[in-house]
Amino acid sequence: MLVILLQLSSQANNDDLKQLLKSVYCYCGCSRETIEVCVCGVAQEIEKKFKQELALEKTVDQIKSEYLAQHGSQFDAIMKAEGFNLVAYITPFLFLVISGLIAVIIIKNQKPKEDITRSIVSDNEFGDLEEKIRQYRQQR
Repeated sequence: MLVILLQLSSQANNDDLKQLLKSVYCYCGCSRETIEVCVCGVAQEIEKKFKQELALEKTVDQIKSEYLAQHGSQFDAIMKAEGFNLVAYITPFLFLVISGLIAVIIIKNQKPKEDITRSIVSDNEFGDLEEKIRQYRQQR
C-alpha cells in the first residue's frame, strides 16, 4: 500500500515538475526558452531546485511565484489574461474580423464588367453581328 502511495506521489510530483518547467523561462541568457527546453547548466540547476521544493511539498504556484519574485515577471512563460495582456489576446481576432469585413465590403462594391461589345454597338447591330457569326460558323 505504501509503495502505491509513493508511486502516486511521485507521479503527481512529475506532473507538477513538468508544469513548472513549462511555465517559466530560464534566466541564463542563452535564449528565451522555458526551463524544460533550455539545455544549459543553469536550467538543470533550476530543475533540481524545483524537484527539491516539490519534495518539501510546496505547491506549483508557491514555487513559481518565488521564482518570479526572485528573477522578475519577464520570466513568466504563461501570459495572464488580465490588464494590458488582454490586448495581446484580443488584437489578432479583432484584426481578422475587421479584415473580413473589409474584404466583404470590397467584394460587394465591385461592379460587374459590362459587355464591351454591347456598349459599342446598338442592340440591333449586336443581333445582326450574332446572326452573321452563326452563319459563318455554319459555312465552315
